[in-house]
Amino acid sequence: MTCLDIQPSGDFFVSGGADKLVKLWNYDTGLPLKIGRGHSGQVNKVMISPDQSMIVSVGSEGAIFVWKM
Repeated sequence: MTCLDIQPSGDFFVSGGADKLVKLWNYDTGLPLKIGRGHSGQVNKVMISPDQSMIVSVGSEGAIFVWKM
């Protein structure tokens, strides 16, 4: 895991890593709810949007992805 952002309510968090994946996790169970594939390099930054409807991720290859939660 190279980056992390926690939803303000604390119910979910999102992570990115060297495995090139963006993962949405359930905070209570610790299990992934969704996995986003698309980056061709390490994920360096993830952020949950203020309205908590989207996730933005940035990879080392320079790609920026916007994901629906």
